[in-house]
Amino acid sequence: MLKSLKMLLSLVVLISILAFIVCATTNGPGYGGKGQTFDILAYPEGIGTLLFFYQPYESVSEKMKFDVALLSESYGGKLRLVLIDVDRKKDLLFRHQIREVPTLILFDRLGTEFHRWLPYDFRIAFSKKEMQRVIDRLLVE
Repeated sequence: MLKSLKMLLSLVVLISILAFIVCATTNGPGYGGKGQTFDILAYPEGIGTLLFFYQPYESVSEKMKFDVALLSESYGGKLRLVLIDVDRKKDLLFRHQIREVPTLILFDRLGTEFHRWLPYDFRIAFSKKEMQRVIDRLLVE
């Protein structure tokens, strides 16, 4: 009896570890990464939608909010910018698997995720030119 209980416990631990590995390598349940589609984010009139998840009064977020707004204006209304205050829209954090802020997600005109910038990207050599290259690449596809 004790031996079978130990085997069962070992099996449960093994399954838990495997489930953790699967979730960690796919960025958790409900997130497919590049290629995930959200119909509500479709913007057929333009080139795409840029979601900017930020935290108010956080210095990096505040500076980037201004830069990203200028960048989106440079596309003449073809790039829709949606600013999302993470303190007010906590439900969207889970939906889009946001773990840190600031995070930017670029969707194509059909609402399919095209590119994601994480806080780590902003700490190392992030520039508006890099972002423009990615957005321009979306224009071509």
